[in-house]
Amino acid sequence: AVATPFSAHHWRQMDAAIRQLHRVLKPGGRAVFADTIAPADPLCDTWLQSIDLLRDVSHVRNASLGEWISRLDAAGFALENIVTARLPLVFDAWIARTQPPAAHVAPIRSLQATASAEIKTHFALADDGSFTIDTAVLLATKR
Repeated sequence: AVATPFSAHHWRQMDAAIRQLHRVLKPGGRAVFADTIAPADPLCDTWLQSIDLLRDVSHVRNASLGEWISRLDAAGFALENIVTARLPLVFDAWIARTQPPAAHVAPIRSLQATASAEIKTHFALADDGSFTIDTAVLLATKR
């Protein structure tokens, strides 16, 4: 079995990493992929990628659920189950985990302050900067 908990959005070569995980499994081996996922809507996706990169320079990209499904299939995995959830993030704790410079926090706050109604609704954006993101756990088997 292989598992990757909430790290894939930092992978520079996601397809290669998924293929490598597939390679090391025996036939019928199981894999669990858990990560934050990007919204399907391009506006919400761009907003999320922007604040994530400002907060953590090691961020590469949150893949959408559709991207995950396609990538796992292309690598030779049979998808067995998907569990999605909404993850509330308290702004101060979210920022404290990576301790970005103030020069990065200010643009995050600006993006939040000027967010469209669609962004505010999708991310349940609160006045204190706290928000909610989508997550997925994908269970797959090596074909």
